[in-house]
Amino acid sequence: MIVFISYKRFSSAHFAFLCILDNNHEPQSFEETNNHDVWKQAMVDEPHALNENKTWSVVRIHKGKKVVGSIWVYKTKFRSDESVDKHKARLVARGFTQTYGVDYKETFAPVTKMSIVRVLLSIAVNHSWPLYQMDVKNVFLHGDLEEEVYMKLPPAHSQSHDPDAMCRLHKAIYGLQQSPRAWYAKLSSVLEEVGFRRSNVDSSLFVQIGSTSKLVVFIYVDDLIVTSDNLEEINVLK
Repeated sequence: MIVFISYKRFSSAHFAFLCILDNNHEPQSFEETNNHDVWKQAMVDEPHALNENKTWSVVRIHKGKKVVGSIWVYKTKFRSDESVDKHKARLVARGFTQTYGVDYKETFAPVTKMSIVRVLLSIAVNHSWPLYQMDVKNVFLHGDLEEEVYMKLPPAHSQSHDPDAMCRLHKAIYGLQQSPRAWYAKLSSVLEEVGFRRSNVDSSLFVQIGSTSKLVVFIYVDDLIVTSDNLEEINVLK
C-alpha cells in the first residue's frame, strides 16, 4: 500500500506556504553554517542573550568533574505572510549525558489535564470573561538551577579553544533533564508571592480571589492561559 498526502484540499496560499517550508534548508550541524552569515549572526546573538540573563559563568574546572555537552539547533521562523521573520540558533544541552544524583535530581514537572483546560474555557465562555494566551520567551532560561552543572562551551564561543574552560550553569537551559521542573518552580513561586493559590485539583491551575474579582492563570509548559471577570486585573498581571 502506498501512503501519501494529498494537497488538493489546501488553499493556494496554504499550498504556497508549504512549498516555502519544503524548500527551506536549515543546517543540521555547526559545520554547515560556515558559509552562511545569517546563521553565524544568530550564533552571536544567542550567547549574548544568555550572558545578559546571567545563564552561566565561564570557569576553569579540575579533571574529574562531570561535564554536559552542548549542540546548536537551527530553526527558520516565518511570519504569517510567508516572509522570513528571523533565523534562530538555539543552544541546547545534551541532557541525555547527565547522571542522576550527580548533576540532576528531581525532574518531575506537573502536566496539565486537558479536561481542566476544557472546563476553564467553558467557564470563561459562559461568563463572557476575556481570555488571553501568553507565550513566555526563552521559558526555561528563567528557571534557577539548584544542582552544580557544568557544560562545554559551544562552538564559536571566544574561549571554546581552551579545553579547561567550561560553563557553570546558573539557569536552566534547553535540553537539561531538570529544566521543566526548574521553570515550573520559578513561575509557581512568583505567582504565589503575588497572591495566587495553587489548585488542589490541578497543580498547573492558579487562582487569585480578590474582594471584587477573580483571576485565573493556567500553566501549559511555556504558555499561560489567563482569564478573569475583571479585564483590569489581567492588564496588571501582564
